[in-house]
Amino acid sequence: MARLDELARKNGYKSRNAFLLSILNRVAESGEVYELDMKYRQMSEIMLRALQANSEALATFNAHFTMEGGDAGEGTDI
Repeated sequence: MARLDELARKNGYKSRNAFLLSILNRVAESGEVYELDMKYRQMSEIMLRALQANSEALATFNAHFTMEGGDAGEGTDI
């Protein structure tokens, strides 16, 4: 108990109970945080794949356009 009181005081809590409640809240929220982190990672992977596909499409378009000798300013509807 003395160690908990010391930790509470060092972390700026007015009481041991407030300190313990803070710890319990963090534990309870950790599952939600983990789920949000996983969703964020999945969304990041999807966005990265989309960006890579777009970059490849633009590179293909640019290579095709350059091979034809076209210029975006000369009679194209780009």
